[in-house]
Amino acid sequence: MKCTRNERNNSHITLQVYLNTRSGRMLHENNCTFTRISVPLPEEEGQVATYTCTMNFLMFRAFQTYRLVLEANSQANTTHTCIVEKFKPSWNIQLNAPLQLSVTLNSTTRKFNFTWQIDDAERYLKGRLEHELEYWSRETREDVKVKRRINDIRHLAIEETELDPDTNYTAWIRSKPLKTERYQGSWSTWSSEIKWRTDPGKYTAA
Repeated sequence: MKCTRNERNNSHITLQVYLNTRSGRMLHENNCTFTRISVPLPEEEGQVATYTCTMNFLMFRAFQTYRLVLEANSQANTTHTCIVEKFKPSWNIQLNAPLQLSVTLNSTTRKFNFTWQIDDAERYLKGRLEHELEYWSRETREDVKVKRRINDIRHLAIEETELDPDTNYTAWIRSKPLKTERYQGSWSTWSSEIKWRTDPGKYTAA
């Protein structure tokens, strides 16, 4: 979970997390430490500070909800409180970036085969993931193209004829849960980039 608050003054930010249960609320272990980033505004307006923290829910069930209480205590001795009564981790999942993205050329089919791994979704989201691969040949990324995979199939092929011959290419990939009644979320950050060069040849890119 990523929690963000904007403030015009320096503030001390705290976050309390409670698990909602049938018998009441239970204080949940909180490993969220806020980081302050100053964002300049027009001269007459000064600046605004953005406070961000990331909290890892290592174990949760699809039906569980949490009460979040965010407090900002400013230097002006004022307190602002923001409360989310029913935060549902299973509807706010952001995976880690995919790992070990690689590409190989199949000399028989003349297809570039991409494979990758996901390190933290096997147990709960197997078969419930979507992956998006971007690839491009120019530094400006003006020719970027996108390929998508669903149902957690972790390989993808691009026809050699879809690419220009004797050209340097770059690619990266990201993942997210497929939207269902039980699980949903946002795209992960992009993986590390991989680079490769197509063979010289007479084929024509599509």
